[in-house]
This record gives sequence, C-alpha cells and structure tokens, in this order.
Amino acid sequence: LFKRVKVVERSRAALHEGRLRPVQYYYERHEDKEKLVIIDFDWDKGEIKSTTGKKPWLLASHPGTVDKMLYHVLLMHDLSTGLRSVEYKIADRGKFKTYRFQVIAEENLDTALGKFETLKIQRIRSDNKQTQTFWCAPKLNYIPVRVDSEEKDGSITTAKLRKFSDWEPLITTQDSENPLVSPTAKEISDGSLQHLD
Repeated sequence: LFKRVKVVERSRAALHEGRLRPVQYYYERHEDKEKLVIIDFDWDKGEIKSTTGKKPWLLASHPGTVDKMLYHVLLMHDLSTGLRSVEYKIADRGKFKTYRFQVIAEENLDTALGKFETLKIQRIRSDNKQTQTFWCAPKLNYIPVRVDSEEKDGSITTAKLRKFSDWEPLITTQDSENPLVSPTAKEISDGSLQHLD
C-alpha cells in the first residue's frame, strides 16, 4: 500500500568553530492532518525553543546539539572522514535525544540513478519503537540513496532518492579531500522519509 505525502523539511545552520550548528529547523507535513514544527536555536541567549504546535517548549542549549534535519548532513560529513560509529544530540519535542548510528555492512544497491556501492547504516536504539536503516553512497558524498523505517508491527516505510541537482561544496577544509556537500534539489518517492520516535 502506497500513499503520497508532501513533506517540507529544512534546516538553517551556521558554521561555528569548524562545525555546523543549527539556527532554525522547519518541518511541514501535508496529509490527513497538517503539521507544522519550527524550532529556533538562539546560541547567544542559550535557548532552544518551539512556539508552534499545541505544546510550546523551551530548553537551555547544550554545545553540539543539532536538529532532526541537520544530523543527516553531519552524518554524511562524518562518514567521509572515515568514522563508522557516530552519535548526535537532537533537540526535539521539548527534550534532548541521542541518535546513535553504526555501519553494519557494505552493499551494492540498484537505484533510479544507477547502481552504487553503499554503506549500510543502522540507527542503534535502546527501545523497540522503530528501526531505521540508511544506505549511503560514497560516490555521492555519502548521501542516503535509500532509508527504511520499520515499525514494531513490522510495517516498513521506504524513502528512495530519485534525482538530485546542483551539488555545491558546503564546507571544505585544507586537510580534507571530502568536502561536505548539500543537494539543493531532490525528490523522494516510494514512501516518505519520516522522523518517528
């Protein structure tokens, strides 16, 4: 069973001490019920807050905190440096969550863009709510070409990268041969890339 869900998700970030940190996170979902989430990161005031939704919230900022979109970009960068086990602190729904990822295999994957060698990465969770698996292609600067989200009941949502354009370096360093890049346009189909707890 397939259904189309329109999701707009973006993260504004700024470079700080050689690392990206979030400025604002925006999430908009159009389905049976519309959902809007905006999270602002004020590092000068030391605040992270959301005033959208039924329950606005406020947190004291912690160094290294990112949002639920930016960690994808940081994961791409960290994989390019050779890291194979990483974790990120995420601000979400009025609390901090730790997302841990581990490379579990190397696989060749057929995609709409052709066949790619990929790193198969799994999110390591302490609960049993959901299993997420990413296939990241080194040839595409480790962008996920497929993401599977499996629920406790066994249902699976799959997101597949179908096209991209306008790749530009986002961060480069003199000692890195793998610049962090970001696609400025992409289309995902055959499911939706979702962030679930």
